[in-house]
Amino acid sequence: MEDLKNKTYMELVQLHQDGAIGYLQFVLAQEDLADLYVSAMNLYGFSQTDDTAEQWLEHYEETSLKDDEGAEEEILKEINL
Repeated sequence: MEDLKNKTYMELVQLHQDGAIGYLQFVLAQEDLADLYVSAMNLYGFSQTDDTAEQWLEHYEETSLKDDEGAEEEILKEINL
């Protein structure tokens, strides 16, 4: 398979959904996520596996989405004033 880092996000999603790549490859192919994931695994002493990548990604998405929703709520409050 060609270098995954040259793939777009949507191409990576499709490869992951098709089962061509696992969670670990999916996360590591995204430079911004790869650095965060590797740092977290090193910090907490976890191995870099599909399982830890899946769990980390779920947690990352949950916390990121909550932060975005909170920011969106603040903007909506300001608009309604």
